[in-house]
Amino acid sequence: MRKFFRNKGADYLDDPNVSSVGVGYKHVDGKPTGELAVQFTVNEKVSEPEALEALGTSPLPESITVNGVKVLTDVIERSYEPAFHRAPEAATPPRKTRRQPDRTTRAVAPGPAGDCAVATVKDRQFDPEICGLGTKSIGAFEIGPAPKHPAADGEISSGGDSGAAWMFRSGTGAATITVLAGLHFAGEANGSSDEHALACLQQSVFEKLGVTLTPPASEEAVANVGFGPNFLSTPVPLPEVKFDIAKANDGSEVLHYTHFSLAMRKSRRFAAWVAWNIDGGSMKKVSRKNIDFVNDPRLAADAQVGNELYGANGLDRGHLARRADLLWGSTSEATKANRDSFIYTNITPQMDDFNQSARDGIWGKLEDAVFADVDVDDLKVSAFGGPVFADDDRDFRRVKIPREFWKVLVFMENGELEEQGFLLRQNLDQLEVLDLDEFRVFQVPLAEIEQRALLRFPQALRDADLQVAVEAITEPLDSIAAIHW
Repeated sequence: MRKFFRNKGADYLDDPNVSSVGVGYKHVDGKPTGELAVQFTVNEKVSEPEALEALGTSPLPESITVNGVKVLTDVIERSYEPAFHRAPEAATPPRKTRRQPDRTTRAVAPGPAGDCAVATVKDRQFDPEICGLGTKSIGAFEIGPAPKHPAADGEISSGGDSGAAWMFRSGTGAATITVLAGLHFAGEANGSSDEHALACLQQSVFEKLGVTLTPPASEEAVANVGFGPNFLSTPVPLPEVKFDIAKANDGSEVLHYTHFSLAMRKSRRFAAWVAWNIDGGSMKKVSRKNIDFVNDPRLAADAQVGNELYGANGLDRGHLARRADLLWGSTSEATKANRDSFIYTNITPQMDDFNQSARDGIWGKLEDAVFADVDVDDLKVSAFGGPVFADDDRDFRRVKIPREFWKVLVFMENGELEEQGFLLRQNLDQLEVLDLDEFRVFQVPLAEIEQRALLRFPQALRDADLQVAVEAITEPLDSIAAIHW
């Protein structure tokens, strides 16, 4: 049912008569039963075709099918009105009142007594909309009356309640636990005897506004915990390599950053693999402006390819662990992960026809696609990625440029470990003249990635691999929809 809401829910909300789509107990003769159903609330409930046409609405299905399971639907007539209360604006002292003059202004230049001006204010225009804040869909739940615990005045929602907190309270013996359930939004329309209210899920509100109730820690206090092999409910260890690894100043072969880890191939000075965790339930929006690409001070300068490779040549500084994937957790965590992603150990040269997100390429959408098309347990994904090193890679500015990249996405679905592998090929033949050929993305078996990247993944991933035929390497994906999850 969650998959249905994610994939189809927004389509039903385009109907002007549909006010919400969710899960609830099916009603029969106005009373709730114990059977769960996909629940639609509508502003006006009608069944005749003429009445539907007059409302500009369409019939809703009697059932929907998800993964072969038939689920009944329920349509309930509901009307909501925000319970706002207009508070009087505090009076501003006259001497602190700000005036905005028009062009009819007379001024006196500064002198021994200061300066002054007089203006006539007229025809002031203003935009009542809040700039930059569009309409967004918010997760919500409905509150109905409890027959055994009626409200003192019989009212669930009253004027001025908007924004108030709804609390869930449960008691076990002497202990009572109270948690924030949501924020009040609206109640029944005036004159309606059907008492009910609507509240927004607080986490949905916080995510849309980019706020948290967790006290922020300083960015310096966030540790480089790196990739978590126990991030999913089934352990996913790091891969083993079959070639030389560069060591950090302290002798470490694996470098840890915020939410990702990597190992460097010594002979090529690029990462052999990068492993990162993605928590889709706590993503943050963090700006990438004014962040410089820098070398990792834990490695010698000649052990990593830095800024000397790039500039006016058609090569982008391409993130291996995608920047957007790392921006989760607390605000401080997301901010530090954002900066860590720009360290050159996480960067490889990539032709700009696939690295730039504006190109609308498949490669940069793989992680988004798994959340959109798969019912991922706990909204958590672990990912691995890196370049394919070949002896015949092109030399450019005394650096061999990889022309293939691989990516592996690992997640839990219905308690089972799943894995998907992808390979990207870029054409570097036209590097000098910037006549860029389009890139191609293939869905491939894990064994193919292991062979090309000279890696060995843990047996748990091998067992979870979708057995894509080797012939699939010759069939590039033409869209995200072509992925076989």
